[in-house]
Amino acid sequence: MEQQEELEAELEALESYFCGGNTEIEIDKSKLPQVFVTLRIDAQGLPSPMSLVAESKTLSFDHLPPITFTLSIPADYPESPPRFDIKCMWLSLKQLSMLCRNLDEIAAENAGCPLLLQWALWLQDESVAVLGIQEPLKLDPLDGLQDPDSLDFRAAQDCASSRDAVECMRQHAEQRSRRGFLAALHNCGVCLEQVPGVKAQRLAACQHVFCKECLRGLCGVQIKEGAVQLVKCPDLECGEPLLPTDIRPLVEPEEFERYERMSLARVLDQMTDLAWCPRCHAAVIKDEDDSDVNLGRCGGCDYCFCLMCRGAWHHSEPCASTDDKTLAMLQQAIEQIGTPKNRNEEEKLRKYKTVVASIMSERHLAESGAQKCPRCKFTIEKNGGCNKMTCLKCGVFFCWLCLKVIQDYSHFQFGDCKGKLFPENPAPPVFDMWDAAAGGEGQEEQEDAARSTDCPECGVVVVKESSLQSNAMSCDCGCDFCFNCQICFRTTLDDPRESFQEHYGDEIGSCKEYTTIPEETGFDFFRK
Repeated sequence: MEQQEELEAELEALESYFCGGNTEIEIDKSKLPQVFVTLRIDAQGLPSPMSLVAESKTLSFDHLPPITFTLSIPADYPESPPRFDIKCMWLSLKQLSMLCRNLDEIAAENAGCPLLLQWALWLQDESVAVLGIQEPLKLDPLDGLQDPDSLDFRAAQDCASSRDAVECMRQHAEQRSRRGFLAALHNCGVCLEQVPGVKAQRLAACQHVFCKECLRGLCGVQIKEGAVQLVKCPDLECGEPLLPTDIRPLVEPEEFERYERMSLARVLDQMTDLAWCPRCHAAVIKDEDDSDVNLGRCGGCDYCFCLMCRGAWHHSEPCASTDDKTLAMLQQAIEQIGTPKNRNEEEKLRKYKTVVASIMSERHLAESGAQKCPRCKFTIEKNGGCNKMTCLKCGVFFCWLCLKVIQDYSHFQFGDCKGKLFPENPAPPVFDMWDAAAGGEGQEEQEDAARSTDCPECGVVVVKESSLQSNAMSCDCGCDFCFNCQICFRTTLDDPRESFQEHYGDEIGSCKEYTTIPEETGFDFFRK
C-alpha cells in the first residue's frame, strides 16, 4: 500500500513538472497494480530550424517530433525498475539503442529509487548531447541493421521509410507552428490593432499576418465587384495573390463559389488560343492550321464561325462591324416585338434594349477618348492622374500613350515615352456626362438610382459601387444576377437557367459584362 502511494505521488510530480509544456503524458491505470505511462518528450539542445538530409535532399524543420517513451511500471516498483521501449522517427535504431543503454546505467546507479522523473529529464535535457547530434542530421532509420547484435530490442522506429518519416515530421512541424501561432498576439498591418492568434490569419504564400476581419472585408469587396485578380496580400511591398486555401475560411460558401467561377472565367479569357462558340457557348481551341483565316470550328455543335467578329464564317470577305450589325439586328427585333404581349416578350425586349444601351455606352466612351486594355480589350476611360494605367479587369499595367504593357515606371524614364509620365492636358472627369444629364438638379438622386437595382429573388436593393464594376452582381440572399437585365444565373449543374459565361457571351442579344455609364442613359436612345 505504501509503494502504491509513493507511485501516485511520483506520477503527480511528473504531471506537475511537465504541465503546460510541450511534453505530453498519458497514464493508464486500468490494469492495476501495473501502471503504463507514455511520455512524448521534446529533446532540448536542437538548433531551430534543424537541417536534415533525407534521400539526398536537404530539408529544414522548425520543430522535430518528440521522443516517445513508454513505461510499464511493475507492482514492486521502485525495487524493480520499469520496463520501457523508446521510439523516435528522426533517430536511427543505433542511436535509440544507445539511449536504452544509458537509461539502464541510470537505473543501475539509482537502484531502489524512483526513476520516472529522472529518466524523463535525462531524455529531455541530455540525450542530444550524449548522441552528439550535429547539423545536418542524416535521416537513416535503418542505420545499425548491418550489426543487429548491437541493437536493443526496446528501440523501435515510428516510420518504415525515410519518405514516411519526412511527411510525418512536416505535419508535426505545421501543427506545432499552428499551435504557437494561435497562442501568440499579432499586429495587423491593415487596422494596426493587436489581435490574438485565433482572430488572425497567416497567408500561405507570403507568411504575412493580418486580422481575419480586415482580410474578410478585402476579399468580400473584391469578389463582389468581380475584381478577383485584386484579391492580394494587403502589404504594400508584397501584393502576392491570396491562395484559395486562404480565401475559403474568410468568406461565405456562396462568395467562394463566385470567386472560383470568376477566377476560372478570367483565366479562360486570358488564353489566346481559346474562343467561345457563339451558338452553344462551348469552349473552342483555335486550330493553328486555320489561324491565318480566323476559322473556328465548334466540336459540340459543328458550327463554323469567324474568330474575329464571332459571326458566321464568311471566308475571305472582310468582317462587318460587330456593333453596327448587332444594332441593326436588335432594332429590327425590337420593331417586330413592338408592344410586348406576354412576360417572355417583355424579358426579350428588356434584354435587347440593355445590349443597345451597352453599345451606345461604348461608342460614347470611344468618342470621349477612352481606350482598350492592350491585354483583355476592356474599355477604360482616364479621368486624371499619370499615364501609367492599371486595368481593373485583368490587372495589367500599361502606358496610356502607346498602349504597351509595362511593369513599372521605368517606361517613362528610359522607354519610348520618356518624360511623359504626366499628361500636358489632363482629361475631364469621368462623370461629367452624368452631371450634364442631371442638369444641376437632383444629380445625386439620379446617380444613386442609376447605380442601384432590386434583387430579382428577394427584392433587396443592390448597389453597384463603381461604374467600372462588373455587371455580375451578388445579393446577400445568395442570388447571382445581371445588373442590366436582372436575370438570375445558374447556381447548380441541374439548374436550367443561364450560366455566368453563357449570359455574357458574344451572340446577338447577350449582355455586356462591363459598362461604364448607367444603363438608363442608353435607354434614352429609345425614348427620343
